[in-house]
Amino acid sequence: MQIKEVTGSVARILFSCLRGNYVERLVQNNSIKTLLRQVIRANGCSRMFKKLGDYRRLKIIAVLSILVIVASAVTVAVPVYAKSDHSVKSEHSAQSRATIFGKGASFTITGTGTTYDIADQTKTANVDLRLTATAEKVTVGVAKLSVSGGTLKVGSDTFTVEKGTGRLNVHSKKILLHIELKDGSGKIWHLILYGKMSSSILKTFPNGSSLTVDFMKPQSKIAGKWFLSIPSATITRSA
Repeated sequence: MQIKEVTGSVARILFSCLRGNYVERLVQNNSIKTLLRQVIRANGCSRMFKKLGDYRRLKIIAVLSILVIVASAVTVAVPVYAKSDHSVKSEHSAQSRATIFGKGASFTITGTGTTYDIADQTKTANVDLRLTATAEKVTVGVAKLSVSGGTLKVGSDTFTVEKGTGRLNVHSKKILLHIELKDGSGKIWHLILYGKMSSSILKTFPNGSSLTVDFMKPQSKIAGKWFLSIPSATITRSA
């Protein structure tokens, strides 16, 4: 093959590319790389360049360099439209991250157990717990609760709920409540209830459904007065 024929073919290809969509025509023309290899092999590189002047050699090298760079870039930068494993996993994870109830859901927390005098734990009394709570903020698996009412009876003493806050974590299966109580004389007491859910967590928590939780001592207590143990307490959604 003569050098003039090869360079002429390259020139015709370049001209056709410049007339239309440059990148698209480069991709569609499968003869570019073959022609480049032919140019390099044609009568030997040294013989080819000896026959050409410096100016023509520089022009051919520049054209060939541009063609190689563009062809390589187009070949590598092929978009992939297949659905990735990450997107499939993300969709599956999104389904598993759905909240089991929404903001404004209401609950009753009830249970009976035993209190132990902090100063002398041989002294005990029966305890009866009745609370109402509302979900103030709900994220995936976690709910911030507001305790709005209820009572705690220890023996013959009755404590009334003033206010309280709490946190229910479905992932760790734990609940923590901080509640202000008022006794018959108007004195304020601080109640802490810490519990672990003993029943399985439902994917949804509709009205009327319930969870079982064990409030344990010494974490559960009326500060400075009693430790509380209330096993198998019930959290029921009421609205």
